[in-house]
Amino acid sequence: MVNCPRKPTSDESLTTPPPVSVPPISPGEPYRGPARSTIQRLVDGLGSLHLALVALWGGVVLVESTIEALGERGHIETTAAARLHQATDRFIEVPTLIGIVITGLLLWQRSEWSAELAPKIVFGLAAVLANVVTVVYVERRARNIGDPRRATLMIFVIGALVFPLALIATYLGGGIAGWW
Repeated sequence: MVNCPRKPTSDESLTTPPPVSVPPISPGEPYRGPARSTIQRLVDGLGSLHLALVALWGGVVLVESTIEALGERGHIETTAAARLHQATDRFIEVPTLIGIVITGLLLWQRSEWSAELAPKIVFGLAAVLANVVTVVYVERRARNIGDPRRATLMIFVIGALVFPLALIATYLGGGIAGWW
């Protein structure tokens, strides 16, 4: 049997996408692709770095939650859990949070203010603020300042807010960027 291309029916031609138009380029000028929208310009290297830092932060929060749960269930000593959480905060989480705040501010600076951007910023800043409060409790507990049981409880309660707030901010940011 010979494999010959067949002519599309009228129904198929309706579903065929239109041809892509390529903007003219001057001789010697490299093709840079179609013009990008404001949102597409925002989601470049800086937006990608911001998102990567948020993803890293989410992973760190999950690891810290695991450390805390292991300490509370008696699988590791509570003092060891406190020290591990403190070290994770100091050397991974706080530098990551600083990177998130810096890249977020830079993205905010070059974007136009809009009503759809406000909730994303509010949820993102609320997540960062809740995490900073948790870091304070982690430090106090690791240094034996105050009641360690109360500090652990506050770490769990406030820490439980961090992940949902960050997830909502990420979802809203993805909506603004046109990911969904």
